[in-house]
Amino acid sequence: MVKLEKVNKYFNRRRKNEIHIINNASLEFENKGLVAILGQSGSGKTTLLNAIGGLDKVNKGKIYINGKKITKRRAGRVDKIRNLNIGYIFQDYKLIENMSVFQNIAISLRMIGLKNKKEIRKRVDYVLEAVNMYRYRNRPAAMLSGGEKQRVAIARAIVKNPSIVIADEPTGNLDSKNSLEIMNIIKAISKEKLVILVTHEVDLANFYATRIVEVQDGKIVKDYKNETKESLEYRLDNKIYLKDFKEINNINTEKINLNLFSDETSSDKIDVKLVIKNGNIFIQAENRKVEVVDDNSAIELINDHYKKIDKSIYEKYKYNLDEVIDKKYKVRYSSIFGIVKSIKNGFNRIFNYTILKKILLIGFFASAMFIVYSLSNIAGVTDIKESDYIQIDKNYLQVDLAKVDVEDYLKYENLENIDYIIPRTSKSKF
Repeated sequence: MVKLEKVNKYFNRRRKNEIHIINNASLEFENKGLVAILGQSGSGKTTLLNAIGGLDKVNKGKIYINGKKITKRRAGRVDKIRNLNIGYIFQDYKLIENMSVFQNIAISLRMIGLKNKKEIRKRVDYVLEAVNMYRYRNRPAAMLSGGEKQRVAIARAIVKNPSIVIADEPTGNLDSKNSLEIMNIIKAISKEKLVILVTHEVDLANFYATRIVEVQDGKIVKDYKNETKESLEYRLDNKIYLKDFKEINNINTEKINLNLFSDETSSDKIDVKLVIKNGNIFIQAENRKVEVVDDNSAIELINDHYKKIDKSIYEKYKYNLDEVIDKKYKVRYSSIFGIVKSIKNGFNRIFNYTILKKILLIGFFASAMFIVYSLSNIAGVTDIKESDYIQIDKNYLQVDLAKVDVEDYLKYENLENIDYIIPRTSKSKF
């Protein structure tokens, strides 16, 4: 459960350009369901979301996460509460690019104290299957597309089985096809968890959300239970519905059946050359862009009229991590950083460098050693001690004489301020 009591936040407080970005907000969310926060850019919806997640501090008010207050508390305590209760999905993914998909997700489990490799693999494999990314589990995150990265980000957020999932415009950087798939996954999660979602796509919110909160100039202007629509008018960029074209022509001979679909109303002639040679098809179009649609293409030709999307699109998705996890493993806040782990990760990263980078690294290391040696010598010169250059005790006076007889020696010894004289070259027998 999430509860906000008269929360206020300011930017540039007590200045001429002060902005009241969260204005006396009070909200209470149930234990499950999909809550969409809507509002124009700059209305404060993302700041409100970050305040709920403990990423932004507020100036006034109280925020509770599952009964635990996160306002007016030290950062370490807030991090612990968020880590154990909330899964965060960012718009720009926040993946570690040089780590594999599996490692990016497993790191979330290590933050809740889970170290058993078998249990980690079981949970990670389950969420990867849920977001349809299992086949990419060993691929580096840097090699994924935007839609694939967002799926991994969702898997990372839900793998620790949080009671609350926060999503900050998860479809903001995606095309229509990936946007729908991501929303279907989020909808499935919301059947068992509370999902708080910020989005600028009103149609998606009206179709998927169970509750909608509208924000304007930092204020909550509307908060209502959403009667989800039965259908969604949402055309996918990658699907072309052939029967919706105005002009359809067919050329059918003994050797070729050619169908022409066009939505152009201009009278300009289209000049296309189609060549079939050795089983290959060659196409040339004057002043036209040609895109081939085959089994590997993202474009799909559908021999039908466009139909609105209904609820069946997300009802087929299933997600329930509670059925998979071993309850004997108790969650606890744990740091993923340590001396041994950091050194190991550092050497693994260096091992993956190119030869040129490794040579440059050796050069930089040698330069660093030379600089350290030079600075230590300079520091040594400035740190002067008497013991470094005085060979004789300063209370003694050394006099070098070629020869001295006994009378002179005794006379010197009786001089004022002379305690005693030691002849350096004399011989003594004991």
